[in-house]
Amino acid sequence: MKKLIAIITILLAGVAVNNTINSRQLNQADENVTFEDLFNDFNSLYGGEKQQNGQSVEADANAADLLAYADRFLGTKYLLGANGPNRFDCSGFTSYVFRHFGYNLARRASHQIFNGDKVSKNEVRPGDLVFFNGRAINGRIGHVGIIYDVKDNGTFTFIHASIKGVRHNNSTDDYYARRYMGACRILGSEG
Repeated sequence: MKKLIAIITILLAGVAVNNTINSRQLNQADENVTFEDLFNDFNSLYGGEKQQNGQSVEADANAADLLAYADRFLGTKYLLGANGPNRFDCSGFTSYVFRHFGYNLARRASHQIFNGDKVSKNEVRPGDLVFFNGRAINGRIGHVGIIYDVKDNGTFTFIHASIKGVRHNNSTDDYYARRYMGACRILGSEG
């Protein structure tokens, strides 16, 4: 009986994965979709929702996995209000990437800073969210990215959806150095 249940489960999972394959809109970042990607997509759709803020969050998403997934979207075009996977704005990109690992972030950059624990600039690590003023430099958060790499001197690179598409930038780039507002930690935060 256990073997029959296992076979039926595998068959149903195969049907669901096939439906995921057929319904997935492939873009340039999705050309090399692996079975693991499809399994993760299936699991995120049908595997029970992970929650945050005092709920049972499975801490299986680590920064390396999160950043590798984010890198799949390098070059994806920007569109204000878009939340993926074929177009993103900044907070649409961060929420899409984190949602893949079961974290539900607020939709706006200015609200995402409250989804984790604030960290100082000298304590950031890969996977943290980083926030900037928008174009107006008005003291309000208007842009968000994900810390990608931290150098020994405290500078960092980050991945984000800019008007030039999903890309990497450095914290020392003049545009972003002048606009830094703060950072917060989602992975491993206490909620």
